[in-house]
Amino acid sequence: MIDLSPYPEILDGDFNSVPNSYEYYSLGKDLQNAFLEAGNCSPSSFHDYKVPLRIDHIFRSKSIISLNYKVDNSVQLSDHYLVIAEFLLN
Repeated sequence: MIDLSPYPEILDGDFNSVPNSYEYYSLGKDLQNAFLEAGNCSPSSFHDYKVPLRIDHIFRSKSIISLNYKVDNSVQLSDHYLVIAEFLLN
């Protein structure tokens, strides 16, 4: 679907995939990772495991600029924390 879209895309969600997984690379192959560009916080989005994990991701098209990325661990609605990003659309 992303390859066929004529519009800039933002793809985010609970992918249950760590950054060195096949799923991570497949989904983000032509997209940019908002955390790598604008994250200045702990990237851990999953808190029900023995070690911190970043398994929730936000990817964006190259024409969108990542301004901010954060994981809000003050709200615990599930076993994942909220992942929030701000973008500049051209």
